[in-house]
Amino acid sequence: MSDEYAVLVAPSASRTYAADAARLAAAELRWLARGVLDDSVDAEVVTLAGVEYVALSAASAELASVVAASSSAWALFAREGALLRPVELPRRQAFPDDVVTIPKYTGKTNDQFTHLLLGLTVAASARPELLVRGRGRVLDPVCGRGTTLSTALMLGHDAVGIDVDRRDIETYAGFLATWAKTHRLPHTHRFAPLRRNKRVVAQELDFAVYADRQAQKAGDGVRVQAFVADTADAADLLKPGSVDVIVGDLPYGVHHGSHRGRDLDRRPLELVREALPAWLTVLRAGGAIGLSFNAKTLRAADLAAVLREAGLHVAEGCEEFGHRVDASIHRELLVAVRSGGAR
Repeated sequence: MSDEYAVLVAPSASRTYAADAARLAAAELRWLARGVLDDSVDAEVVTLAGVEYVALSAASAELASVVAASSSAWALFAREGALLRPVELPRRQAFPDDVVTIPKYTGKTNDQFTHLLLGLTVAASARPELLVRGRGRVLDPVCGRGTTLSTALMLGHDAVGIDVDRRDIETYAGFLATWAKTHRLPHTHRFAPLRRNKRVVAQELDFAVYADRQAQKAGDGVRVQAFVADTADAADLLKPGSVDVIVGDLPYGVHHGSHRGRDLDRRPLELVREALPAWLTVLRAGGAIGLSFNAKTLRAADLAAVLREAGLHVAEGCEEFGHRVDASIHRELLVAVRSGGAR
């Protein structure tokens, strides 16, 4: 027998995103439940006393852990007739969320959407349990100033990023050091050339942070690396099969472009086609790739075709997450899974 619940959706700083927040939350919770609980959950948007909630119908006792892992939940209630009884959600964050929310700059990917995309990708992989316990390793191959990396850090995952723009990585490196000092968190921080065979192949940020001194002594922390490099060279920077998921917001212009020589590739589809072999080299068997993109400049069908040509299985239901960003951007996403790995 299923129990009835209501999820109060977290507020969004973006009015445009807020307009779709409840709809996206319902789709997200259905997706996460399928991945983590291996069970379907009925989720629909309802209005109670003038306030929007996501109504859930589920039989699993583990539902609270899935709700807590979502990007959208502000509070969970059990529905008892006309009354709502608060249900405590397990703590999911390993570190303060201001590591994600403090940076403000033009072109930053929405914080909640980044969390959503990461969660969907982990849940689709062969290791969905990482969604509720952390300890995975996330690669953002077009990382910019590190929104995905910081989201992973907040949730207790190690993270690796690659971007061609040195200024973005330097800015992110400085922010992480300041953030850790502000919170008085034990940490190590290095930004230096990475050499292979006596040749500089990239500039590398290597940052590790710990909850306290005891955790530092035990080596129990989160590591963030970021490379100033071509994303198509990912296999030269990382060990084969060393990341659990790959998550990225594909560029809408030149900023994150893959380059050969002095040229930058402005087209996200060509970027993916060129870099995908390297990305798949570093992705574990059973790992998943989650990519968001502007559907006004890149058709989902074209991106899906490239992913399938590489041997990936494109997950169903991705179309539910499309939403307006502004007049020139309608953001959509695709999640694709590499075969292999225990499930």
